[in-house]
Amino acid sequence: EKLYPQLLDEYPFLFELYQRMEAAATSVVTQSILSDVQHQDDYYFWDGFIGLDDANQDNEPTPHYYDRVFQTGMFSNALLYIWSEAGEDPRDALRWRDDTPSTVKQVLRGSVDFLRNESFDEVKYRPDNAFFSGSVKVWPQTSNLVYPQNYKVLFNGTSLPLSDCKEWSAMSGVKGVIDDETYSRMMEDKPCNQSTPTEFGGYNQYSHAWPFWN
Repeated sequence: EKLYPQLLDEYPFLFELYQRMEAAATSVVTQSILSDVQHQDDYYFWDGFIGLDDANQDNEPTPHYYDRVFQTGMFSNALLYIWSEAGEDPRDALRWRDDTPSTVKQVLRGSVDFLRNESFDEVKYRPDNAFFSGSVKVWPQTSNLVYPQNYKVLFNGTSLPLSDCKEWSAMSGVKGVIDDETYSRMMEDKPCNQSTPTEFGGYNQYSHAWPFWN
């Protein structure tokens, strides 16, 4: 609002969108992030799914926390962007929002300490587990085809019917804003004859998931 007033004048709906996203980020999003944080000594960190359910040859649990550094970096950045703000000049240092909960400050300090001290420990956290993620991991939970959408075109720009579920080379998604009533009705219509998923239990929940190439 401070930095781009002309943008808000041209696209006033962006301010409403910002207000809604800010309300979600400072409530349920923050609560979700904090509910998954791990605490050990003065460190705070997060674990993802890579290696978490590993087992040895005797089928005994032997978890490897391959993406702990990545997850911690991602969620630390999320909390930082949610609860900090810049001055009039975007080059100014960030500062805490006045309403920042003390828990957020404590967790973020501990997670930054973890990243500073542990990120380059190649014994605990080997750096060779980068991965590229593309394609559908689990059908239908991670396919965009089973979620409401109002935009579907080929790469050359040719429009396609929204009901087309056979053209995998199409680009599809949501253009603009879909109001709540219309979105609910689109979910009831079962895109591609599939019920739109409303819960996701994580990749380890599905035995047929192939979430990454390593």
